[in-house]
Amino acid sequence: MAHAIVIPYPYQGHVTPMINLSIRLASRGFTVTFVQTEFIHRFMSKARNLPADDFDLFAEAQKSGLDIRYTTFSDGFRWNSTGTSTMKSIGRLCFGIFLIVLMKLW
Repeated sequence: MAHAIVIPYPYQGHVTPMINLSIRLASRGFTVTFVQTEFIHRFMSKARNLPADDFDLFAEAQKSGLDIRYTTFSDGFRWNSTGTSTMKSIGRLCFGIFLIVLMKLW
């Protein structure tokens, strides 16, 4: 069985299309691991008024039998009480994404 690892670029307009792609791949028999930064995860859970620890982006898809795994990793950016991030270097983040994903899945 094929396994796809989906890592959206953490900018506005990039996450939703990758969510849709992940669901389509899973509906065609792929196992999908969707990798998200902690900052984006917290941002999305706050938008849905859910605690970050209880938020699973693909809970409904998983209930329908799709094999989509959702994982997050620390991106090193601070999350404060107002929900803002201290973003210093997006380049550092993107390089770190690939290293962390490889180590997590190895």
